[in-house]
Amino acid sequence: MISEDKREMMRGYLEEAILQDVGDHQLLSTLHFSGKYECEPKWAIGPFQKEKSLTFKLKGQWSDPLNIGWKSGFLFNASLIEHDGKLFLFYRAAPKKETLCSRIGVAMYVEESGWSDYGQNPLIYPTADNEIMGCEDPKIYRAEGQYFMFYNGVWPVNKEQAEKVRQSMGYDLSVGCDIKMAVSDDLLNWRKGKLSFLTKCRNIGPKVRSYPVIQKAML
Repeated sequence: MISEDKREMMRGYLEEAILQDVGDHQLLSTLHFSGKYECEPKWAIGPFQKEKSLTFKLKGQWSDPLNIGWKSGFLFNASLIEHDGKLFLFYRAAPKKETLCSRIGVAMYVEESGWSDYGQNPLIYPTADNEIMGCEDPKIYRAEGQYFMFYNGVWPVNKEQAEKVRQSMGYDLSVGCDIKMAVSDDLLNWRKGKLSFLTKCRNIGPKVRSYPVIQKAML
């Protein structure tokens, strides 16, 4: 669980995220990348067009289980899966596009009534030290009768870790990013596991890029 002193740190990260200048990222939408272009390679799938009835927009705000004043400003980097005739859209919600302090939520779609956001969002939010700066970018898979979510847990590195990476890889490091996993039987109730891969990361502008170390950990 997150201690009160860690919550205070998270409030600081949230304030930084809200004030961060993300440049042109805040103007971009998936629609900018899914249209038809004059020259398309033969292997390209598409063109894609916006389907209004399948477009999900968050209406209102979630409750904040950590009570640090978190609010959603942008939804992006979604993952979609079908279950029992419903579409489940898992998405990253952040106070600002391409900033830290993200949470993961889900919305469900049925043809008769359209989209509905899950009333107990966020599904995945920081509960461990190695995700104290956010839980990002869900990817959902089904295997052996269960559902597996891989997501990024983001955390601040200390001076020793930053110096070690600087000497070995030549990068200036400010945050770390672990690829984590959660398991569910019904896509709504999730059990967090251990690391999927141990990673070393560097902060490049607003983006966090990860470099896997080949050391897989099991649940």
